[in-house]
Amino acid sequence: MAELSPSQAVYNISLEEAEQLEQIYHFRRSPEIWRFLQQHAFIIPLLLEAPTHICRRFPDAAMYLEVLVHPQGSNADDDEMVIHVMTHLDADDALELLWKLDRDWWLKASETVAGRLMIDVDFQEL
Repeated sequence: MAELSPSQAVYNISLEEAEQLEQIYHFRRSPEIWRFLQQHAFIIPLLLEAPTHICRRFPDAAMYLEVLVHPQGSNADDDEMVIHVMTHLDADDALELLWKLDRDWWLKASETVAGRLMIDVDFQEL
């Protein structure tokens, strides 16, 4: 039996998964996030796994989710979700930690999400 690609598989978001996501992340524009997750629920396991790896590098960081909606007229299939990691670190230190996260975990893990999920750092004022 052939395996379905993530874009071909049909998923449902369980109440437990939804509650876990809401406990972990702050949401920017919740309706867009839930709509995106309904269409791309295959990213949920990685969304639930990511905080373990992110918090090793950024222990006090808050994380929020946002859907980057591409301009009108482009294909909705180009939209992607971003995990924003809010940090007080200076830019050089934060980018170094993000690079280590990429190298040690994210580059391999992200192969399962078909380019639909990214991790980025945002900087908070002290």
